[in-house]
Amino acid sequence: MATNPLICEICSKINFERRFDEADKLFTRTFPSGPLPFSPSYNTSKEEKEQAWNQEIADPTVLQVIDSEGLFNARESTCPVCNFFANIGSKIQYPLKTLQFVLCSSLRLCSPILNGGKLLSSIESGSPQPQYFDRGFLALDDHYRNKSNLYQHNFIPEDFFGGLACFRALPQDEESHVQTNDGILARIVPEWVDYKIPKGWLEFCKCHHTQICRRPDINNRLEGFQLLNCDSLEVESQPLATDYVALSYVWAASSSVPDDKHPNVILHAAEVTRQLGFQYLWVDRYCIDQGNNEEKETMIANMHLIFQQAEVTLVAVVDEFDGLQGVLLNDPSSQRGRKAQKKVRIGDMTLATYIEPKEAIELAKWSFRGWTFQEGLLSRRVLVFTDKQLYWNCCGMSEMEGLYIPPKISHLPDMSQQGRWMAPGFFDRASKGSIRSLPDSDAHISKDLTRVGEPTEQVLWKIFLEICDDIKKYSGRHLTYDSDSLNAFKGIMQMHMARAGDHIKFILGLPLVVTSSLDLGSCFAYILSVWSHDFIKGARRHQNHLPSWSWAGWAGPLWFETLYEYNDDSIVNPRVSKIYTPELRLIIGENGSTETSIQAALETTRSLDAFATLRVVKPYFIPKKNRYAEYNYFFESRISYDTEMEVLFTTENIKFVLTFLNQDNSGSYFLILKLTDKYRNGERLWERIGISFLDRWILNKWYRDLNSSASTNERKEFADRWKSAGRFEDFIGLLGLVSSETDILIA
Repeated sequence: MATNPLICEICSKINFERRFDEADKLFTRTFPSGPLPFSPSYNTSKEEKEQAWNQEIADPTVLQVIDSEGLFNARESTCPVCNFFANIGSKIQYPLKTLQFVLCSSLRLCSPILNGGKLLSSIESGSPQPQYFDRGFLALDDHYRNKSNLYQHNFIPEDFFGGLACFRALPQDEESHVQTNDGILARIVPEWVDYKIPKGWLEFCKCHHTQICRRPDINNRLEGFQLLNCDSLEVESQPLATDYVALSYVWAASSSVPDDKHPNVILHAAEVTRQLGFQYLWVDRYCIDQGNNEEKETMIANMHLIFQQAEVTLVAVVDEFDGLQGVLLNDPSSQRGRKAQKKVRIGDMTLATYIEPKEAIELAKWSFRGWTFQEGLLSRRVLVFTDKQLYWNCCGMSEMEGLYIPPKISHLPDMSQQGRWMAPGFFDRASKGSIRSLPDSDAHISKDLTRVGEPTEQVLWKIFLEICDDIKKYSGRHLTYDSDSLNAFKGIMQMHMARAGDHIKFILGLPLVVTSSLDLGSCFAYILSVWSHDFIKGARRHQNHLPSWSWAGWAGPLWFETLYEYNDDSIVNPRVSKIYTPELRLIIGENGSTETSIQAALETTRSLDAFATLRVVKPYFIPKKNRYAEYNYFFESRISYDTEMEVLFTTENIKFVLTFLNQDNSGSYFLILKLTDKYRNGERLWERIGISFLDRWILNKWYRDLNSSASTNERKEFADRWKSAGRFEDFIGLLGLVSSETDILIA
C-alpha cells in the first residue's frame, strides 16, 4: 500500500483498504441469501432498534462499523483524509464527534440508486441472473442520535445521500478493463467533458435497447423542417429522417446576444453534436421561423415528432452560465469547467463522493419553464449538462457520470433495459416503456402502454391517468406568454394520442377516454369536474385566451381530486360509472357562431383547440338557502381564487352546479361558478372558480369521526341517508337541489 506522508497518525491507523476488502467478501458471500436490513415500524421501540443494531454489529451481513473516534475533530489538520471526511460530515447538522464510518452493502443499502428488495425479488423469482459482486461503499452515520437509520429501506434520506456516501473510484482510463460484475464504483469527473463517456452510453443504447429506444417510423415529410449544420452553422432544409441532435434550454439565458453572434449554448451544443458523431442540430431559435405564424403553428403541432426523432436531446440546466458547462472550446471567455468532485487518495485507492444528479435538474430554471417539460418528456435519449457531471436518461436506462454501475447489475439479463430494481430516471415514463416507472402490479402491461393499436380499457385508463399526471406536473411551470399555455403542451397531447389511436381525445387540453362503457359527453363532464388548483399555492387566470372551464385557461399548479382508487399500491381505473350528468354543449369560436354536442365536436378531430363557451343545459344546483345545510360539513371545496368560503356561501352571484354523479352516489361533483359582467349573444356568462365534491371515501372518513365524537344528530342522520340512497331522486331530495330554469354559459 502506498503511503502519503501528509496523512495524520489517527488516519494512518485505519487500514481502509483491508476493511473494504473484508466488507466486499462478506457482502458478496451473504448476497443474495443475506437479509435486507431491519426496517422498524412506526411503533418499534427504542430497545428493539438498539437490539437490531447490536445484532448487526455482532453478526454483520449488510454493514460494518469502523471506529472513527477523534477523526472528526481534526478540521484544522493538514491531513487530506481528515479534511475530506470533515467536509463531508459538515453537511450533517450534528456534532461531528457523534459520527462514525459505516461500510455498507451497495446492493442492499443504496436505495437512491437501486432497490435491494426488488433486486432480491427478481433473483428469487427464478429468472437467470449473473453472480453479483456486492462492493461496499462508505457512509457517515450519526450513531448516537439515529441508530435506526441504517435499518431503514432508505438508510440515508435521499436528499442527504449525495455527499455523504463515498465509493471507491474507478481507475481512470480503465473502464473498458473492469470486469462486468465488479460492483458499483465512483467515476472521477474531470473538469472538461470526456466524450468517451456519453458516446459509450449512446453506443450501448443503440446496441442493446433496440426496441424500447428505437426511432419511431415516420410516413410523411414535415414541411418547413430545418436543421443547423454544425460545420457551417447555417440553417438547412432537411428531411425529418436525418440523423440529428436536439437542444433544450431556457431562452432567457441567451436572449441578450446580438443577432450576428451565436450564443454560447448554441456553440457548445454544436461542438457536442460533432463530438457525438452527428452533423446536424435542431434548436428552436434557428430552426423555427418565429415571424412565420403558419410555420410556427405547424412546428408546435409536431413537437412530439421533432424530439422523438432526435437521436439525443442535449439539456442545459446551469442557470448562471449561458452554455454547456464542461464543454471545452478555443475561446476561454466562452467556457466554464465543472465544479471539482470531492475525493481523497488513501493508499492505492481513491474515495470519491456520490454526486446526486436530480437535485441539479429539479432546482434549475429549466425545470420550471413550461416549454421544456415536453422537450424532456418527448425525447428518447436525454443528455443533461449540470455544473458537476453529465446525466444520461434514455428509455432504457439512466446513468450519471460520477458513478459506474455495471450493466450486469443494472440491466435485465437480456440487456434490453434496466431492471425494476433500479431507481427511475428523471425523464422516465411508462409511456416510454420504462418498467421502472410502473407499480409492481402493472409490470404485465408495460408493453401495452407504449403499443399503438387497440388497447384494452384497462390500459386506456392507465394512459388517461398518466395524462392527468403530466398535466399536473406541467401546470406548475412558468410561461413567458399566457397564450402558450396549451401550445407548450400539444406535443404531450400528440404523443398520447399516437399511443392510443382514436381512443384518447382532447378538448382544450382536457383528456377524454373513448370506451364502450362511457360516452364522450359523460367523460368530458367527469374530467371537467375533478381538476382543481393547489389551494395552498393558488392560481390566476390567463388573459382570457382560453375559457375558465379548461385548466389551460389558468396559471397555477393543478390537482385532480378523487381521481384514483388504490389497491395494494396499484392504481386501478378511475371511479367513473355515471348516474347523472347534465347535457353539455360547446359554442365554438370567440363570436359563438357554431354550437354542437361534445360527440359531434370530436367527430372530425382528435383534439379541439379552438376557444369554446360551455353551455350547461338547465342543470341542478344548490340553492343559496341550502349552502349552510348540515351536509356541507361533509363536502370538500377547492377554490382557484383566494376567496373566503363565507363569501361563497352568502353571495348571490355564486352557483354550485351539479356536473357529475357517480353510480350509487359514490361521488358527486359540483362546479363553483361566479357570475361575470360579460355576455354572449344576450346571455350572461359565468366563470369557473373551483369545485366542491363528496365521495364515498370522504364520507366514510367523516362517518368514523362522527361515531367517535359528539356530533349533531342531523349530521349523523345525513350520513346514514347518503349511504343508503340508491336512486338519483333520493340524492336530489337529500341535498335539496333544484333545477335551473335557464341554461348556464361558462366562459
